[in-house]
Amino acid sequence: FLEEIMLKQTPLFSMLSLAACTAKKTEDTGATVEAGAAPITFGMTFVDGMTSSPLEGADVCVEEPAVADNCFVTDSDGYVEWTWDSPVESNFLGRFELEGYVTSLYSGRYADDVAENWEEQLETSDIIELSYGAFSQASVGMFLNTGGVEQESDLGQVLFFVGQGDGSGLEGVSVSVADDSGTEAGTVLYVNPMMTSLDTDLESTSTSGGVAIANLGPGIHTVTVGSPDYTCKAGFAWNSNVDNEVQVPVEAGAMTQAAMNCTAD
Repeated sequence: FLEEIMLKQTPLFSMLSLAACTAKKTEDTGATVEAGAAPITFGMTFVDGMTSSPLEGADVCVEEPAVADNCFVTDSDGYVEWTWDSPVESNFLGRFELEGYVTSLYSGRYADDVAENWEEQLETSDIIELSYGAFSQASVGMFLNTGGVEQESDLGQVLFFVGQGDGSGLEGVSVSVADDSGTEAGTVLYVNPMMTSLDTDLESTSTSGGVAIANLGPGIHTVTVGSPDYTCKAGFAWNSNVDNEVQVPVEAGAMTQAAMNCTAD
C-alpha cells in the first residue's frame, strides 16, 4: 500500500505536497519569497494510489492560504489548475474529496527554500506540475488492519514519511505525537521495509521511512522525530521553526499526509 503512495508522491513521497520542499536540495539560487512576487500556477493531477487511474469528478479545495476561487473539480484526467496570484510565505492545506475515498488533507508550505527549488522549473515551464495519490476507504482500512488498528470514524489518521537527502526513507528514527495540550496522542506504527504493511514489532522507522499515526482526535498535533544523528526539518509539511518537529492538522474521518527531510549532523 505505502509503496503505491511512494510512487505517486514523487521520489519516495517527499515532494508532491501543494507546497512541498524537495528532499533533494537544489543549488542555492538566492531566490526568496518577496512581497509582490509573480503569480504561480499549479497543475495538479489526482490518481488512485493503488491503480494509478485518474480520479474524475473529485472536489479539490485549497483551504490554506485563504484565497478566492479556491475549489475545483477534477477532469477526466484527474487534473485541475490553480493560480496563486500573490505568493507569500505561508502554510498550505489542500483537501481532496470523492465518494468511496478517504478525505485527504495535503499539508505543505511555501518559504525561501521552496522558492529556490521551484525557480528553475518556473523559468522553463511557467507551471509547477504536481501529482497526488488518494486512497479508497477500503484500502486504508486494510492497511491499518495489518497493524491491528481499526479506524474510528470520529478520529483522523496521519500518513508520515521521514526521508533523507537522496529521497529515500531514513531508518532508525522514532516518532511521537502530542495534542495541543502536550498529551501523547494516537497510535504510532512503523511501515515494514517492503512498504507492504505495518510492523508492530518495530520501535522506529524501517528503511521505508514510513509511519502511520492512527486514530488522532481532531485538531493540530505536534509530530516529533527523534534521532541523535540527524536533524530533520519540515518538507511536505507546515513551516516549522523547531528542528525535528512539525505541526500536522487532523480532521475526523480524514487522512493527512506529511513528511520531514533529515540530514546527518
